[in-house]
Amino acid sequence: MRRSNNYDFQCSNIRFINHYPKHWSLSKFSRHYVIRMGETIPETELEPSGKLPVYSATESGKILGFSNLRKPLVFKGDLIIPARGNSIGAVKLVVRPSSCTQTTIAAKLIDHKGIIPKYAFYFARAFRNDLFYFDNTAIPQITTEYVSQNPLLIPPSIEQQKIAQFLDYETAKIDALIDEQKRLIELLKEKRQAVISHAVTKGLSPDAPMKDSGVGWLGEVPEHWKLTKLGYLGNAIIGLTYSPDDIIDEGGAIVLRSTNIQNGRVSLHDNVHVSKKISDKLRLRVGDILICSRNGSRALIGKNALIDESAAGHTFGAFTTVFRSTYNPFLRYIFDSRIFSAQAGAANHFLGFTVAR
Repeated sequence: MRRSNNYDFQCSNIRFINHYPKHWSLSKFSRHYVIRMGETIPETELEPSGKLPVYSATESGKILGFSNLRKPLVFKGDLIIPARGNSIGAVKLVVRPSSCTQTTIAAKLIDHKGIIPKYAFYFARAFRNDLFYFDNTAIPQITTEYVSQNPLLIPPSIEQQKIAQFLDYETAKIDALIDEQKRLIELLKEKRQAVISHAVTKGLSPDAPMKDSGVGWLGEVPEHWKLTKLGYLGNAIIGLTYSPDDIIDEGGAIVLRSTNIQNGRVSLHDNVHVSKKISDKLRLRVGDILICSRNGSRALIGKNALIDESAAGHTFGAFTTVFRSTYNPFLRYIFDSRIFSAQAGAANHFLGFTVAR
């Protein structure tokens, strides 16, 4: 907590709180909240037209669905705390009667005179990594007993209200800046795509003589360029087919999937390991281009990543394709262009894609 010359402080004997104002009290969550696990709610019970919002740890801060068969488990001012997975501790302040699944912890406020809900929410968010610490096990999780014993700093009610109002104002300004930056990033992404698409289809010289490519969606290209098909420039290799029985917890071979292609790079998180013999052809090499070639979402078909040393040696799944070519330093930008994304998504296949070079 930040020290202030207006307060006398005392030691808390709690590592992450350190010191706090003497006129504040130090308590536990269990003295002010009833802590319990959420309900077991089958997905078949959830429907878009239901009346009762249902939250889940897998949908941190978002409504998983709605139910007409449940009674509210939490009410306005209560807290929902994801108890499993990567969203552990991403506290949600309840704004209307709701329920939550067994992957979450419901904290029902009982001390309505001593606790301002918004203050407790901000306190829990501020110390999320300390209050809801967990061992990095195969399935990270926290328990109701653990949450119950967590410390809670309690200023006088008037101060709680002022702190909550101050943080509402300040975080709203910060959130507005974040939204503005996100819009700027999207605009820059659009500009990046436009620059790439123009360079790989029109070249760099605005004065270069042009000719009709003979391909409707490609239009005119520089007169000295020639047109060919990707299939003539390299090899497209379909990924590994494996069964659920081949999947193991660790060891074996890492299989990269479309989910491992993030923002033009390979992300080595959320990996699948298989116990299966992998041919050298299906081992990724530096300079390969890994492409999502099949997906339930057409918009994701065509996303790709250039393989570097961190991903070399791994294999790739059957819903992805590797393009292996000596032209990849240039072709990577072809694959990053709007034209390729549109054609790959429409045709769900790219070997026949025409490229000017």
